[in-house]
Amino acid sequence: MQKLASRLLLDASAPATNATATTLLLAALAMVATVVTSSAGFVYDEPSYVNYVSLLRLHGLTEEFLDALTGGAGPLYAFVHLTLEPLTNLSPVRMRLVNVGLLTIVAGILMVWLRRQNQPDYLLASCTILVVPMTWVLAGMALTSMPSLVFTTLSLYGVLRGVEALEKGAPALGRPVLGWFIASGIFLGVAVWGRQPGLVLVAVPVLLALLDRRLRIPALAFVAIVVLIAAPLVVAWEGFTPPNEEAEEGLSLRHGLSSLGYAGLCFFLLVPRLEWLSWRPLVATAGALAAVNAALGIVAICPFASRLDDFLSDFGMASCARLCSDRRWFSARSCFLVGFSGSPGTVVAT
Repeated sequence: MQKLASRLLLDASAPATNATATTLLLAALAMVATVVTSSAGFVYDEPSYVNYVSLLRLHGLTEEFLDALTGGAGPLYAFVHLTLEPLTNLSPVRMRLVNVGLLTIVAGILMVWLRRQNQPDYLLASCTILVVPMTWVLAGMALTSMPSLVFTTLSLYGVLRGVEALEKGAPALGRPVLGWFIASGIFLGVAVWGRQPGLVLVAVPVLLALLDRRLRIPALAFVAIVVLIAAPLVVAWEGFTPPNEEAEEGLSLRHGLSSLGYAGLCFFLLVPRLEWLSWRPLVATAGALAAVNAALGIVAICPFASRLDDFLSDFGMASCARLCSDRRWFSARSCFLVGFSGSPGTVVAT
């Protein structure tokens, strides 16, 4: 009887699965078509970052190169596109297609992890990254975020593998756990060379270590590796951005609230279910945060944008507060996922 019920449930969900698969396939084709037919010239912020390749060719990996960067992002973008120059010839459309390819790699990493977790629709679930609106900008233009996102995703995968090994009984200082955390630290360090806001993610393994004391040494190794890899940038720039880039605020409470808002919105788009949220605490928290923000004006950019940011911040903060108040969600793995899922919002907000 149980097998029959499971079979009926599977059959009932088949039309929805097929519809989702068709929609995502059309979305992927639309992204490729949009990029292929996009402008033959560089637009928006692309010229500032394409110049990185010429600067790397001129100066090599030197302090002069790091100081000469004409955008706010790190130099990882230059290494990727200098390596692929024989294929792209630095053509705008081809460089944008590189980012589409990098998005495919991100989806592939997600697919590998979901398949490892025995998720039946792992291929379909990994493609839902197309549901996130920011994905279309990051992957559809020749900008700097996609190379960094690949390494951030690899770092996420590495820590999850390390936590998984620990849960299966491997010693915290053994090769499976410590090795995955070391590899994860290297990946995040490389990601920081692409987008410096990723540096805040070193707090995630620290949180894991606070929740499970066995992870103290792996977390320490993770943080040390990331700091060592990122240090040359900070020393060369005497800060977190190139000298030619004037940062208005850098890390700030407003940016943190906005990033939580983006994370909350992305959660809702990826998992549009309301049963994991209780509306009363959510509305109460959102109302309290709106009142505080109205009084203090923490999130205020311009009339329309401030309204949008107010909503996003309230939604994200309320969602995270609800997750942390429920013991079913407050676990090492859920905290890690919440921390890393905030990274796209952090990149956009800063």
